[in-house]
Amino acid sequence: MNPWYNKATELEKKACQLLYCLLHSEINEKIIAEINTFKEFNIARMIFESNLIENAGKPFHETRRIISDSFPKIPSSYEIIKENTKKGEKAYKTIVSKEVVKKMLQAISNSKSATGLRPSVTFSGKSREWIEVVKHYGAYFEEMVLALHFRLRRYIYDIENSLHFSEQERKRELESVLDLLKQHNRTENWLEPLHIVTEEGIRTIHKALCEELLEDSLVAGEYRKDNRFAGWDMVFPAPENVPYLMEKYICNCDSYYQEYLEKKISLFKLAAYVSYEFVVIHPFPDFNGRVSRLLMNLVLNAHYLPFPLYIRGNSRGKSRYFYALKRANSGNIDILTGLISDSFIKTIERIDEHLENVDQPKFSSLDPKTLSSKMNPIFFNED
Repeated sequence: MNPWYNKATELEKKACQLLYCLLHSEINEKIIAEINTFKEFNIARMIFESNLIENAGKPFHETRRIISDSFPKIPSSYEIIKENTKKGEKAYKTIVSKEVVKKMLQAISNSKSATGLRPSVTFSGKSREWIEVVKHYGAYFEEMVLALHFRLRRYIYDIENSLHFSEQERKRELESVLDLLKQHNRTENWLEPLHIVTEEGIRTIHKALCEELLEDSLVAGEYRKDNRFAGWDMVFPAPENVPYLMEKYICNCDSYYQEYLEKKISLFKLAAYVSYEFVVIHPFPDFNGRVSRLLMNLVLNAHYLPFPLYIRGNSRGKSRYFYALKRANSGNIDILTGLISDSFIKTIERIDEHLENVDQPKFSSLDPKTLSSKMNPIFFNED
């Protein structure tokens, strides 16, 4: 029998084809509804499975109930994503519009307002497992806000570097977008270098994930000051070297992102690198594994995946995950890439089952070659 890990490259290739079909196909209300349903399901599943890997959190049905009771429903940004990618034949310049930026800003505003708990919900008298679920959900939306910020930064980067504008057009479009950002009280320096992850963003996720859950002597968002080891035979770097290694990690992620832009690696491999190289530094005193899997989703959500992915946390899933990390530690990132790809494939297969029931074309039945004319060279990185 062919071991599961020997299929990693095949899984990555299949996932890339399905992702292309997902992002380039025509959609309607029925398709959007099914994608939104699985987005809601995958959020709860991601939180449950990520906690389960760490022997934490609540059972799945309780995780879903806690999320439903504690947070308002979040409008999906999938319609915005799809609308932002429409264009006429070779009409590249029509992509740059104030409406795109306005919708991105609205999506950020929706996510920001959603991260606050309903006033009636407090941590008083709640179990640690209950709090772990709620905090993880809040951290997920912090990750989504970071992903939306990255999209905006990438949008501005593409204006600056587009070959389809004259110098005068580029300057005019850039000034127009930056002026709109100022009107919406977005005061960030949008012309900073483009980073797929930042230390500030990672600290933000960690704070959202585990404030009120760490020991009294520890501070969420601050790097560890002691030695750490993992059950999969891993000795993590000395705490004195963590700040230097995190700076190096950001540089490495930038390099991997450049490889992605140059089409040398897939989006799923980029997510694997970002997640793995963080977890082997283990910069925080706790919750590193969960942060690493949120960073995996940050990469994917920043590149228009409309739902989070998850690694299974049961005995079999955890065994495969730790094996993938061990192989990555030996220089083979393909196994972890395959696991992430497999999670995406399984979600698409389940969405396809629902689409078939409502007489809609399945994503797996589409031919990427027939969709190539609808491609968007500014938002996506395919030829």
